[in-house]
Amino acid sequence: MKKLALFGLILSFYSLLYGAFHLKKQKEYAFLQEVNFFVGEGKLGVIEGTKKGFALHIFVENYQRKFFLRRGEGPAELLLPAGGFFKKQRIYILDRKKRSFLIFNEKGKFQGSLPLTPPHPRGAYPLGILNGKPVLLGFMFRHGEKGQRGVFTQDIILFDGKAIVKGETSRWEVGGKINFARDFLLASFEGGKLALAHNRKYKVEIGKLSGKNFLPISKIEKHTPRIPWSEKKLRELEAEILPQPMEAEHPKYLPPIFAISLSGDYLAVVSNEKILEKTSVIDLWNWPQKKYLGKANIPLIYAQHLALPSPMLRFSGFALDGRFLYTLHYKKQT
Repeated sequence: MKKLALFGLILSFYSLLYGAFHLKKQKEYAFLQEVNFFVGEGKLGVIEGTKKGFALHIFVENYQRKFFLRRGEGPAELLLPAGGFFKKQRIYILDRKKRSFLIFNEKGKFQGSLPLTPPHPRGAYPLGILNGKPVLLGFMFRHGEKGQRGVFTQDIILFDGKAIVKGETSRWEVGGKINFARDFLLASFEGGKLALAHNRKYKVEIGKLSGKNFLPISKIEKHTPRIPWSEKKLRELEAEILPQPMEAEHPKYLPPIFAISLSGDYLAVVSNEKILEKTSVIDLWNWPQKKYLGKANIPLIYAQHLALPSPMLRFSGFALDGRFLYTLHYKKQT
């Protein structure tokens, strides 16, 4: 039986020297339980599972604050946290089971909740908040009747429950494999701007959200080699890294993009270029100038070996905030 992996949260910052892109590791934190994290406003939040609930770690510059949240149905309790974001000295944590955001101040005091108006997606990835309303990347699953296909859709949603950007709809046989050969949305939201990509091509659009409209203002594209999907090689990766690959229909070629993250004038893209070499490639762009600043190689990011688009996972394990890049990696127990 395999040992569970330790989860190491690797914090790095990049510096731009002579037009080149460099990564320099600053700190590393190890967690025994599975975690997810979110960043913003120069802060890092880490949600870690505990026996009785969850620990929320807040890192700001040279100090760390930690407080505990109970598991339960109570107003200030969590059932299934799924990421969050910082906004004006407040911490918003999405609870998928409660279908609402729980709001805390930075000392851990409960400030209230922000319910999500139906229809609430079965799966959701919080991106941020706009004019008091959460922006999420949402997934809707609807199982078909006996003998009929189920339906899967994926949208960028501004909650009053209405989609901003409509994703592709796919269908699968009830009891059959989910089709991951389809086109998936990847998204990052910061400062009222949305970066949007489709994982079949290395192309990212950056635009503004105006009401319920997405208005593109820049586009980043890069030619990438097509890498044939190799179930054998990916399962060799899985032999060393958890979790196991999902049973699904896969594309003929590896998707070129795993995740994206937007911060100010910078866009960071995690590509699958060297995934079979156990390496994540980070491309950095100045998106207003459409200027490619270079790339850096780091150990394989959390769950990237699954070769699924990152929003299908609980979170991508990757985020850019100002001059800091945050990544999550599996580590084998010693």
